Amino acid sequence: MPANTIDEVLRALEAFIAGARRAGDRRAYFATLYWHVTSRVKQAIAAGAFKDPRRIERLDVVFANRYLSALAGPATKAWQVSFNCDASVPPIVVQHLTVACNAHIDLDLGVAVAEVVPAADLAAFKPDFETINSILATMLDVLNKDLMKVWRWYGAFFAAFGKLEDAAINLAMGWERDRAWAFAGELAALGPAARQAAVIARDEQVARQGMELWHPPLLLRPLLAAIRAT
Repeated sequence: MPANTIDEVLRALEAFIAGARRAGDRRAYFATLYWHVTSRVKQAIAAGAFKDPRRIERLDVVFANRYLSALAGPATKAWQVSFNCDASVPPIVVQHLTVACNAHIDLDLGVAVAEVVPAADLAAFKPDFETINSILATMLDVLNKDLMKVWRWYGAFFAAFGKLEDAAINLAMGWERDRAWAFAGELAALGPAARQAAVIARDEQVARQGMELWHPPLLLRPLLAAIRAT
């Protein structure tokens, strides 16, 4: 059943994470990160960080339901890439997260915004959208600390390249969020049939991007193999 509140989203994520951990299902990496982000959005709503908290909660729920629906199946092509990327050589944790973020932000976020926010209200909603983005950015510190616990070389890697890595991730995430916002604007101007066609075309494109993240350029593959081995 789809979630109706943020608390229901959190409970659904907790149930999936518990089952995935027992089964050794690596999809729990993104689900766990998503649980933390959703918790922070809930806290920000309670703290009065948004101009339109009811709409933000509605957006959070609609957005999350697209992910929960993909987990239950059938999944969009973009999510199929994310869910199937253990089929051959397992990706490292960061690849799992980036392939999932690719599906959820570059496809689902624009669709959810267009569903929740009428075209006439998009401009007024933009500040709240940007506030959500700032919350997402705060998760980098949490992610870095957790990765240091599971990969012994990450501390040295982060000391040498951490600022560059964070800048690259923030740049990539900002680019994806900007694309999601632009896509929401495009969808808001379309009728039902044209909107459905646009979402299908976008899904194809985002799935291709996910494959590129899963199978990066040859020059990067020795580095990924070394990380995986250690």
